[in-house]
Amino acid sequence: MDETVSRREFAQALVCGVSFSAVVAAPDITVDGQEPEKEKPRLPTSTELLLTHIVQQFPSEHYTEAALEGIAGDIHLDLARGRELSKFALQNSDEPAFVFAAYRSDRPHGGQPKGQP
Repeated sequence: MDETVSRREFAQALVCGVSFSAVVAAPDITVDGQEPEKEKPRLPTSTELLLTHIVQQFPSEHYTEAALEGIAGDIHLDLARGRELSKFALQNSDEPAFVFAAYRSDRPHGGQPKGQP
């Protein structure tokens, strides 16, 4: 099966699938002459949207159901981690805490001169 699917065809199939599931899920039964409340179709989650984008951007024949579930899990964890990190308010003066020392060949690891403690 060497048939490839273009991004446009994939997007059209995705929209058709979402539209079809929304139509099938809509209740058509009336009770006591009352109109049924129309349920809004379920919108895709951020994880689903990002996974769809990844599959479109990087097509491969190696995508199995298990691989896609694993990728979706990683995306979900990354989004949750990003939400947690965004809770920490930073100021413009906040800087990373790192120490930089240029390497000097006469000092082991760029530290103290040889022979000094």
